[in-house]
Amino acid sequence: QGFGAFATEAVDRSLFDLQSFLIIYATTGMVLCGLLRSTQDAQRNHHEVSIEIETAKGKMRLAHDIQAGLFPSHPIENRHAACIGICQVAEDASGDFFDFIEESDGKIVMMIGDVSGHGIGPALLMAETRAYVRALLHNERHLVTILRQLNQFLIEDIDDGHFVTFMICRFDAGDGTIEYVGAGHEGLIIHHDGSLTKLESSTIPLGMCQTMPGCASKTVNVQSKDIIALYTD
Repeated sequence: QGFGAFATEAVDRSLFDLQSFLIIYATTGMVLCGLLRSTQDAQRNHHEVSIEIETAKGKMRLAHDIQAGLFPSHPIENRHAACIGICQVAEDASGDFFDFIEESDGKIVMMIGDVSGHGIGPALLMAETRAYVRALLHNERHLVTILRQLNQFLIEDIDDGHFVTFMICRFDAGDGTIEYVGAGHEGLIIHHDGSLTKLESSTIPLGMCQTMPGCASKTVNVQSKDIIALYTD
């Protein structure tokens, strides 16, 4: 590398003869051409990077819109209970999800989950998990069986290092109970008198191993004005 200065208004013009002047002039021209090319290349690279960033942003916005469309479009309200949910993501797309379904017999199934990681990949796995559960609910009533079958499906699809924490509950207004089972996920009941009941996980997150040790459902009683809170971090 080198650095130099050339003064065109030198007091003593004998410092440069014609040959020296031509050499310096040519060298300066080459340096300026090189700087111009470098500037043009930098501008071109900046433009290409800007296009890539905008393309990535467009894909994330699309993923966000698709994900938002998978959440329940309206709350469930009947004479026994009201069920509502909200999702505020840190990025355009994430692996957090919730869902609730009113069954034909009036019972309400609520579920919530959190796929490890952030971005489009976890969002796609979230959509897949939701679809699996909805399909399983059509043919299976037992929550533990649903959880075990869901785990088998996800084992085949999840890459190493990823997992899904998940909890599913069924509210039966007829006998005033909540049946639930959690896989690495917990919930909370806020009773009308201000006391709390923790809905604890009974097994490991989904997609980690074939067996699910300790997987079992539990049932707790609820009363009027109690709140069942399911949440992710």
